Amino acid sequence: MAKYSAPGIYVEEIPHSPEIETSTDGAVFLGYTEKHENLQGENLCNLPTLIHSLREFELLFGFAQNEENLTIFDESTVALEKISVGFEGSKSLHNLYYSLQAFFSQGASSCTIVSVGKYKPLGEPLKVEDFEKGLEFLQKTNNNFLIAVPESQNLAEVDFYAIQQSILEYCARNKCFAILDLPPVSKENYRVMVSSYREKLESPHLSYGSAFFPNLITLFPYACDESALKIKKSGEEFSLAFIKENNPLRYKKYAEVLTQFFAEVPPSAAVAAAFLKNDNDKGIWKAPANIALQNVRRLAVQLSNSEQDFLTIDADSDKSINAIRNFTGRGNLIWGSRTLDGNSNEWRYISARRFANLLENDLINALKPFGLEENSQTIWTDIKNKTQNYLLNFWQHGSLQGMKPEQGFFVRCGLGQTMTAQDILEGNLILEVGFAPARPAEFIVLHIQQKMA
Repeated sequence: MAKYSAPGIYVEEIPHSPEIETSTDGAVFLGYTEKHENLQGENLCNLPTLIHSLREFELLFGFAQNEENLTIFDESTVALEKISVGFEGSKSLHNLYYSLQAFFSQGASSCTIVSVGKYKPLGEPLKVEDFEKGLEFLQKTNNNFLIAVPESQNLAEVDFYAIQQSILEYCARNKCFAILDLPPVSKENYRVMVSSYREKLESPHLSYGSAFFPNLITLFPYACDESALKIKKSGEEFSLAFIKENNPLRYKKYAEVLTQFFAEVPPSAAVAAAFLKNDNDKGIWKAPANIALQNVRRLAVQLSNSEQDFLTIDADSDKSINAIRNFTGRGNLIWGSRTLDGNSNEWRYISARRFANLLENDLINALKPFGLEENSQTIWTDIKNKTQNYLLNFWQHGSLQGMKPEQGFFVRCGLGQTMTAQDILEGNLILEVGFAPARPAEFIVLHIQQKMA
C-alpha cells in the first residue's frame, strides 16, 4: 500500500486477480414426490431444491407412496410359525424416498432434489417426458455434481434407455457425472439383462457415467396402507383391520412382520453417498471402491469372482458394469470403479473422469473474469501462473503423478504455443492443460477456450 504524508482522502485502484478456487461437489436426484411445496406454499415442481436431511425432504416433498397390494400369507401350523409378505397386484413405481433413506444413512449431509411431479396412481406408468423436463430445469452450477434417477429403473424399456442417454449427454455438456442403474434383474437372468443393457445403451458420452449392479434390499420397510392389506390363512382371506379388532395378539405379530418387509432400491443413491464421502475423506481423485454400504440387509443378486469378470470387461461393447458384492465380515462393498467407457485408456476410471471434470469446471470459471481483458502476453502469463499454482496444490497432495511437478502436469498459454495470430485477432484465448492422474496413464489433455472482448 502507498504511504501518504499529508492528510486527505486518497483513492487507490488495486487490480483484482483472484486465485483459482476448487469447486465443491454434490448429488442431484430427479424423481416423483408425494408433494412439492415449501413452507410458504410455493410450488417446487421442477425447481432444484437443496436439502440437508431426510426430515427436510419430508417437510417439502413428503413420504413414500403407500403400497395398496400387499398380502400377508400365514401358513403357520401348531408346530411351526410361518408368515410372509408379498405383492398381489401393482407395486408402487416410486422409490425416490427409499433411495434418499439409503443416501442419508450412508452419512451424506445434503443433496439437491428436482421433483418431476406428484406420485402416479398405482398401475399408471411413469412418463419419460417428466424426467426430461426436470433435467431441462436443472440449471448448471459451479459444482462438479453427481446425477441419479433411481425411478428410471421403472420406466418402459425404450424410455429407460432414452433418459439414460439424455443424462449422459447432459453430463458431457455440463461436466458432471451420472450414476446409472440397470433394469431390475434376478440371479437367473442377469447375464441376459446385462448383455441387453450393453447393446441398447447407445451414447458417445459413456465416460461421463457409470452403472452399478445389483439392487439393494435395504433395512427400510415398505410404507403400506393397512386398510388395504389382506391376510390369507388356511384358504380364507381377512382384512388386517378385522384381525386388529378380533385378535390383537395376532395383529401385533402381523404388524411386526410388516416392519421386516424391506424395500428394494436401485444402488445409485447409496453409491452417490459413498462417492461424496470418499471425496471428502480421500479426494475426488481416489477410486470410490472398496467402500461398505450401510443399512443394506442383502443384495438382490450375489456374485462370485468369475461372475464379476463378466461385468467388468466386455470386449464387444467396451461397457463396464460395476458390481456391489458381499464379503463375509466386511459387508456389502462397492467392488468396481470404472466408467461405462470401461476399455478406454484415458477414461476407464471414474476418478480420472470426475477429476478432469473438476479441473475443467474450475479452469473455465477462472477464465471468465479475463473475458474483458486485453488478449496479451501479460494476461497469458497471469493465467499460466495461476493455473500452475492450482495444479501444484493437487500434485503436492499426491493426486498427480511424478517425482517433480513437470512429471504430473503441464500448462501452455500463449502465441505460438496454443494460439495463432488469427486466434488473437478473433479474440480467442486458449489454455492447454495436461495432467497425469495418480494411476498408470499418459497425460490427459484439456483444451479450454475463452472468448475475449
